[in-house]
Amino acid sequence: MPIVSVQGAVLSDVLLYELNNSLSRRTVILKTGNKAVYGTVLGKITEENKYVPLDPTATDGSQTACAVSIDNEDASSADGKVIVLTNTAAVFGKNLQWPEGITSEQQAQALADLEKTFIQARN
Repeated sequence: MPIVSVQGAVLSDVLLYELNNSLSRRTVILKTGNKAVYGTVLGKITEENKYVPLDPTATDGSQTACAVSIDNEDASSADGKVIVLTNTAAVFGKNLQWPEGITSEQQAQALADLEKTFIQARN
């Protein structure tokens, strides 16, 4: 699913608070064929242990929101590395990047999934 992006976003557009960048941040693999920008909500393909933009209709693990990108990465032609928040952070909810066509129910579920990892979206 393509993501909707905001051109020129920077870290302060997404990150409101984090406990400690060594605890909240990780560098993960973005699967080939995908892009992430600041604020992209990500899911993880369980079998491959690779991240992709959230896909609420998937059944491979990527339907569950588990991270928020705080980096830009274009993995169109090869796997890439992207810095993400995986826990204990607050983000600006209005600046999160969602898949095109996501429903309000799917978005609410994704936000609930992020809260399970202690990532809170605030407006």
